[in-house]
Amino acid sequence: MKRLLLILILTFSFQSWTKADDITDFQIGEISIGDSLLEFYTKTEIKNFDKIKDFKDNKYSGIKIFDYKEFSEIQIMYLSKDNNKIIYGISALKDFDNNLKACKKERASTIDELRTIFKSAKLHGPKTKKHTRNTKWEGYAFIYNSGDMGVFACYYSKKDKNFIDHMRVSLRVKDYDWWLVNIAYK
Repeated sequence: MKRLLLILILTFSFQSWTKADDITDFQIGEISIGDSLLEFYTKTEIKNFDKIKDFKDNKYSGIKIFDYKEFSEIQIMYLSKDNNKIIYGISALKDFDNNLKACKKERASTIDELRTIFKSAKLHGPKTKKHTRNTKWEGYAFIYNSGDMGVFACYYSKKDKNFIDHMRVSLRVKDYDWWLVNIAYK
């Protein structure tokens, strides 16, 4: 039962189970790429959420919302200078309490389930990369012809005992993903 619930959660409350031609066809909770964050939260609420502070470039800004529905955290990204706070990236995190093996197993079974939903996207991976100084991620991406993508990755650290291994499900538009990979941490 828990497995079925997780698969349903990780499929982001899909609007269509048979056709998903665009990353905006998916939701995490009720939130989707291209929505305005202001549709869900006031400017004061957004200001009071924890900020993502890891980036060395400020083109995009992000907030963290803890204990969001069934996830330990979601992260929502938008252009820093955009008064409308249009969403370019959203990630949902599920903690695995330093059990990388369990994270990888759940990620693999989730990807197998999602192959039929991401029909018009190509699956890439696995890929392993450094995330921050002491952390890495290993994951797969369903990439659309537009360059937009859904990423399914396990984040882990063998050096940082305070870091909690987790699976991260991310929806990203092409420009945000390029910035994240090439600029954000450099």
